[in-house]
Amino acid sequence: MNKSKNPKGAGRKRKYDNPEEQTRLKKLVYLYRERNPSGIIRISHLVRFSEEMNTIKPDEFPSTYNKDAWANWGREIINLANEPITIKIESESGNNCEIPNFSDIVDKYIHDKPKLLEHLLTCENLLHDSLTQNNDLTSRNNVLAEQVKTLKLEISQLEETIKKYEKMTLEIAHHSGVEKYRTKYGLKKQISVSKNHKAFDNLDDLRSFLEPDLNQKNNTKKIKIENEIGQEENLMLANWTKLRN
Repeated sequence: MNKSKNPKGAGRKRKYDNPEEQTRLKKLVYLYRERNPSGIIRISHLVRFSEEMNTIKPDEFPSTYNKDAWANWGREIINLANEPITIKIESESGNNCEIPNFSDIVDKYIHDKPKLLEHLLTCENLLHDSLTQNNDLTSRNNVLAEQVKTLKLEISQLEETIKKYEKMTLEIAHHSGVEKYRTKYGLKKQISVSKNHKAFDNLDDLRSFLEPDLNQKNNTKKIKIENEIGQEENLMLANWTKLRN
């Protein structure tokens, strides 16, 4: 019966596979990036930097890390630190966004053309998308502006119409008290102080003002009288408009 051999070192605790060492590796990368904010971080840089920090702060960094240690246990940390720097832009509406730092991209990948093109093409696509979105929003804004302009014009026209009817109503009410105008234009007397105290107390009720005796009619004839008065008022207004023109 053949027994398979364990691989070399199997079962042995790995030196850098623990939270303490991982924290030190991250801190070394952070400190190196703080000292060198631009450019690509390479393993050879961190090997020398770990030796330097071990000399300066042996209590904080009791070990040095060779290229194998960084390649096996610090590669992911280094790659993350080498990602291009982004600039965060905050807007008043709360729609925050990040844009790449082109200077940092060029500085990091100036000697690696494929990698440089990869990052620049990504930025170019983002720029095209932003311009397309901006054009769409501009078009929508122009449409809304035209709609607002049209609505304002319609409101202005309606206000003028209301003013004309108000003026016409006041003229009718005024001239209805003069005998010769009532005879000439066929106007019914609309204003009578002695008979219109209640109507004057509520001028918003135009029907009560123009026909003060309406509420005193017999309830059984109310609908018929309203229809007759409505037809008569429409005819009177039409006749008045025609005569004025």
